[in-house]
Amino acid sequence: MLFQAPEPSRDARPWIRFVLTAHLRQAVILKRRTREAEELWEAVDEYRRATGWDERTMDILYEAAQDITIRRADYVSFSGVSERVATNDLRRLTEAGALTAQGEKRGRSYIAGPRLRELRSRTRKPRPPLPAPFP
Repeated sequence: MLFQAPEPSRDARPWIRFVLTAHLRQAVILKRRTREAEELWEAVDEYRRATGWDERTMDILYEAAQDITIRRADYVSFSGVSERVATNDLRRLTEAGALTAQGEKRGRSYIAGPRLRELRSRTRKPRPPLPAPFP
């Protein structure tokens, strides 16, 4: 047969609604996360400047504020400083309360201190329900 009558069971509209809704929700989530990341970066940078820490510490302060655990080897690899400088920076940040040390010796890691956790909670916005573009 060259022509087939349309069948209601083969309607593509539900699938199109699903795809468009998914794309809209992804865009809304991405926009919110990007805005929150920018605000957190600015807040951490302001905190870093106010305390007088070197700019090289910005990456670890930001990652700690995002609830990422920091190790000395991570700091050395992405900042390009020597192990001695990394050790001194991490020790000073811990003594100042910006980071909290966990573990001892070789297993030591660092997480956000109270001030960085407060910055994270302050920049995190309430999560309203995601939009539903179709009735």
